[in-house]
Amino acid sequence: MTPPLFRRRFAPAAAPHPAAAGKRPAALLACGLALGIAAAACGRTSAETAPVDRTEPEASRLRDVADADVAPFRRELLQIAFEAASKFPSTPHRKNRGRAQEEVLEACFAIGLPRLALQFAPQAEGWRRGLAYADVAYQSARQGAIERVDDYLELAEAVVAAESAAPNFQRWRVDKVRQKISRALAACGRTEKALEVAAAIDSASRASVDANWTATVATRVQDMDAAQARRDLEAITESWEKQSLGEQYTSLLVLSALHGRFFADASLREELEERVFLRYLKLPAGLRLDAMAPMVGHCLANEDLEGARAVIVRMDELVARTRWRTEDQLPQLARIAELRVDTGEPDRARAELDAALAVYQAERGTMFDIYRCEALRPLALGFHKLGDAERCAGLLALAVEEGAENPNARPRCDDLVATCVVLAKRGVEPPAEIMARLREISDGLREPW
Repeated sequence: MTPPLFRRRFAPAAAPHPAAAGKRPAALLACGLALGIAAAACGRTSAETAPVDRTEPEASRLRDVADADVAPFRRELLQIAFEAASKFPSTPHRKNRGRAQEEVLEACFAIGLPRLALQFAPQAEGWRRGLAYADVAYQSARQGAIERVDDYLELAEAVVAAESAAPNFQRWRVDKVRQKISRALAACGRTEKALEVAAAIDSASRASVDANWTATVATRVQDMDAAQARRDLEAITESWEKQSLGEQYTSLLVLSALHGRFFADASLREELEERVFLRYLKLPAGLRLDAMAPMVGHCLANEDLEGARAVIVRMDELVARTRWRTEDQLPQLARIAELRVDTGEPDRARAELDAALAVYQAERGTMFDIYRCEALRPLALGFHKLGDAERCAGLLALAVEEGAENPNARPRCDDLVATCVVLAKRGVEPPAEIMARLREISDGLREPW
């Protein structure tokens, strides 16, 4: 989940951190750019590639990549979400529109719907269209459709060229697209080109805490061998103190991904756990929990129930000793409760969810209305994990109404998009009346924003 300290609603759209300027240690390049130096444009300049007119059906001439077979309600939720996100007027809400659209596009790729993402991409705001096309290129490469990659990369590069020529050009925006372009190049075996263009990314572009950037970097772990993994670990260890907060978050998630990829290597696993659990303690608690939570699943996948429960104990202790706002604490408690279900402790999970809900009810009056939905939504999903459809539906309906209460359309849209996206990603089908209510809220989005 997005760390509460860096909320979409109030944080800049992944703005670069000026203190992050300067060269990274040479070992980072040698280890395959594990810290997120992930892309640059594929050799074309803005003079060579004409800007893309986003009103044109840019992807209509391309052969579709394959979508996964998912339940129709998941597509419907993403359709509602993207339609809502696209109701933000570009002027003056370009950033809000783009962030919300990016959230939906990321969900399309997360559940294996690149064709749906292609339908949405031409409407995406600004540089985020480039993210979508580069992600489709990557999906094509992973599916073995190498002949399609260049077509999608051409579209991504055109977005880079257009953004680079814009009067309000900001380097970090195109660097985020370039990072994904480089990943696609690497996925289709063009490693030298991928490394070449990645080296051009400005170090400041890696400085912000950006979940999409971090997830993109972490995917490269799936193709590593043990020697590469150890080189990455050494590079992260060497450079840790010089990294920005965003780079440290990326590094921590890479370490977590390596933990799952090389769980069978006991020595490497112990080193990774030492970094995550004992050494790198200064990061905000929410960022550390993001790295720890997947490690529970890694243990369970390798039939280590004791290890999985030990990770939950560490998470529980971290939450307990951290001072939270109520709306930030409840999602963490719900996440831990869901993990308890996975480790065979449903009764304890239910008790913890009930306790968290009691906290919400007691503290609701002190919470700003724009935070209530995001506090309730994880509790609803927790009861779904328990198999309690009735409690889930009741809390989900309440969360939807809490999200629709603000008179301004912007927070209503943000909550609507977030709710639709998480239900689609988790495969949770809302009752028909809730689905209808989501559409009704979307239909009602209008001034004032």
